[in-house]
Amino acid sequence: MNRQLSLTVRRAGVVIHYAAVAGLTIFLYATLGQVTPLYVPVIGLVLIAIALVSYLKVHVSTRLWKLAWAKPALLDEREMQVTREAFRRSYNIVITVGILIAILAFIIENSYMSTEAFLEKRSFNAVPLMFALVHFAKTLPASILAWSARETKWER
Repeated sequence: MNRQLSLTVRRAGVVIHYAAVAGLTIFLYATLGQVTPLYVPVIGLVLIAIALVSYLKVHVSTRLWKLAWAKPALLDEREMQVTREAFRRSYNIVITVGILIAILAFIIENSYMSTEAFLEKRSFNAVPLMFALVHFAKTLPASILAWSARETKWER
């Protein structure tokens, strides 16, 4: 199987993947606890399928997922440096996104008259957001490799 994908195709796959995950998270919040028509779950399934196919195409078929999470003993010096940089960048991005979400949640919660009024209007379910953040944190190092690596020939 040819594991080489052009940089443009890999970058498009990364964007499509995270757009589908973000869309799914927003979709879950928009439909959570509501009675919806029968076609609405199909939208969620399509978003899941898009996220899964783009993930498999960019991360698994190129083996960048294995490179990102390989044991250091299996990597040469260049591969260790590339993966270390990917983890450093992803850590900074995840922390920044997490802090921005916390600030946004604080602003939204305090924009209501009181916490009781906020809770009466709609209780907040953090499960979709937590799933998205954990997925983001776990896949981001491989996505950074897919975004920036000139070659994707990691065969171990």
